[in-house]
Formats: sequence, structure tokens, C-alpha cells
Amino acid sequence: MPVRYAVMDWEKLWRKVTNTFADLERDAPEGYAPVIELFLAGRSEPICPEHVQTSSDPNFTWTFLAFRAGGDEDESFSPDVRLIAVPDHYIERIEMHYERSVGQPIGFTYGELEDAPPPSSSA
Repeated sequence: MPVRYAVMDWEKLWRKVTNTFADLERDAPEGYAPVIELFLAGRSEPICPEHVQTSSDPNFTWTFLAFRAGGDEDESFSPDVRLIAVPDHYIERIEMHYERSVGQPIGFTYGELEDAPPPSSSA
């Protein structure tokens, strides 16, 4: 019997992660902040994304991630921010938990990639 795989609704998953993060943030014990850890295939350590973008185009199966490589700088874009794109199937799991707050907490946002307009034909 052939193996059947379900089609993953990444937008729905990331909306659920965003809502759960907001709930954790709201209910965080004093001195703690929620953290999202994203585990990727081929990478031994998780990353803590600050922003995730996906596409509603079923033929575009990549997820864009922004995360800090280190430090707690308060800038919106600094040299320690990394931007990476990974095939959706490289995402192995997402974990959320509390960590003791020190400095600026890592936030989290999700957005959908804007589809580029089709190239104009020169006729």
C-alpha cells in the first residue's frame, strides 16, 4: 500500500505559533519571556526566529527566517541579524518555552510573502 503524505498548511501553523507566542507573552511569569526554538534539518543547534515569512503559492515551498546570531542589541537591523531561506521540509520541529529575561526579549512576528507581479510582456 502506498504511503500518503498530508499537505502541510504552513500559514496555518505559523498563525498558530504566533497566537501561542502572544498567549505565552501575556501570561509569562515575572522575570520570564517566551522563546521560540526552530529546529532545522542539518543544523545541530536551534535558531530563535524573530520573524518568519511564507508564501501562499503552493509552488513556492520556502520559508524565510530572520534571527539574531548573537547579542541583545536594540536595533531593528544590525550586523548580527541573519536572514535565511529554507525549504519548508527542512523544518523539523518548533518548540516554545520560557527563559529568564535578561535585556531585550526576542519578539516574534509572522507575515506572508508578497507575490511579485508577473513580468510585463513587451509586445
